[in-house]
Amino acid sequence: MNATKGTDAYLGARREFERGLSEFSIQQRILCPSDRIANLMDLLSAIGRNQTDPIEAVLNLAGQTLEKVTRMVGAHSNHLFLCAAKREEAKIIRLWLKSEQATLLSEAVRQKLAALL
Repeated sequence: MNATKGTDAYLGARREFERGLSEFSIQQRILCPSDRIANLMDLLSAIGRNQTDPIEAVLNLAGQTLEKVTRMVGAHSNHLFLCAAKREEAKIIRLWLKSEQATLLSEAVRQKLAALL
């Protein structure tokens, strides 16, 4: 997308990314209402709309976030009680912040993720 920045192709690709993210966010809120997951999706959406960030950073965060959201949804289906699923969500974010993957994220993004705990 960076090669086409400022062109119609870039705007189309960016619009498609935002549309897909919006659809996923709506589906997630219906199927698995979780404040942490909603906040992760909102963070991803805000960073996706910020056109000063390099697209590689946005796509990196998107990939990592969607993998963590998938694990969090799994936690909700694996636990009978909401409090246990919420503890699992927090554990997923804590482990993410300690992982090597998190070093690829900006300090500001890591601080926002830490605030979700």
